[in-house]
Amino acid sequence: MGSQPLGFAVSRERGSSDADYELCVRAITLAHDYFEELALPQLPEGVRQTYQDFMKEARPLFARLNRATGKLLLPALDGQAGIVLDVKWKSKQWHQAMPATDRDLPLPEIAVVLGVQDAAKLRQAFQEYRAVYNGLVDVIAKLAPGDFPDIKLPAPKTKKVQAGTLYSYSLPDALGLDPQVAPTGGQRRDSAHSGGTAHLSPGDRCACCGKGRLPTHRQTNRFLLYPKGGWTSTSVATSRDAPVSQRSAAVSH
Repeated sequence: MGSQPLGFAVSRERGSSDADYELCVRAITLAHDYFEELALPQLPEGVRQTYQDFMKEARPLFARLNRATGKLLLPALDGQAGIVLDVKWKSKQWHQAMPATDRDLPLPEIAVVLGVQDAAKLRQAFQEYRAVYNGLVDVIAKLAPGDFPDIKLPAPKTKKVQAGTLYSYSLPDALGLDPQVAPTGGQRRDSAHSGGTAHLSPGDRCACCGKGRLPTHRQTNRFLLYPKGGWTSTSVATSRDAPVSQRSAAVSH
């Protein structure tokens, strides 16, 4: 691998993931029911009341989260995915509570590539996730004693590139994180059946986003990392029509 990442993995699921997701939802629901039946009555009255007040407001949001995942996110994906882990991301102060250091501190950086078969549903899913998150923040702020920090997520900043659009989320200042930490996604614009990338750093750190080479579902999926000496493209062939045994890895500069 040209950029010497710590590790990478690619996968393709031929079947539907709906059954796995439904099983996960049933398991979480069962665990929640057991908690309310067995553990909740044992908690102090004040804790029980706070929990009940929270769930009264949050239960519709959790249902909305479930619908966004089952009806929007999963149908939007085609089963192809890849992930790369690297440590070339550096800062002298990742969090405001940390003392600044003389030397840069590396932090694991993750990039994800997904095969997309319905771009509109994917965008709707992430709009719903943001709305659910901000709704939960409102519920917690309503119940929390004292002033609760503003940690809502604003609408993503969009940037047009040659091959598509970048969506970058500026994290709330109250979190105290280095401004480098800005979750960013990229999506092709030439087809509803396309590819997408997601990473924790701004899009201009990613060569595939900055140069408009976002992957499609029928071509090589690229995971581009930013090494000190310049751009390096780590490519993993995952053609949708190629059998697993014929997939290959290549490095390009």
